[in-house]
Amino acid sequence: MKISKMTMTACLTLSAIAAAAGAEEASPLTPAATIEIANSTGKFDFLRIDGKRHRLLAAHENDGTADYFDLNTNSLITRLKLGGAVDTAIDPDSKRYYVSVQEDKRVAVVDAGTLKEVASIKTPGPTDAILYVPKRHMIYVTS
Repeated sequence: MKISKMTMTACLTLSAIAAAAGAEEASPLTPAATIEIANSTGKFDFLRIDGKRHRLLAAHENDGTADYFDLNTNSLITRLKLGGAVDTAIDPDSKRYYVSVQEDKRVAVVDAGTLKEVASIKTPGPTDAILYVPKRHMIYVTS
């Protein structure tokens, strides 16, 4: 029992030292780029990164759009008018994005290549956060 208490104390002490050292080295975050969106109001909800396509996916709830940005050029690709977009799930295998559209009570299915809506899935109520689980080929959406 003494060995495990001493080991636990040593681990906790090392953890505290590592956390303190990390805090001293932390530097403030600075923006890498700013991308203006003309005629835009409101706020973004969830932001996601499509690492395969080097894109930022932004659900712009108040503008009713899903906004797609090219991270290589730091530019807006397109704004897809869907309704109150809240979140986006990425399926890299099927080349689809799934966008929860809250007030319309649906999930918009977007082709990741063309960035056009190709289908719509009705839900029993308003949608919020959404995620895709590749192993099961399933999307999960909260309300």
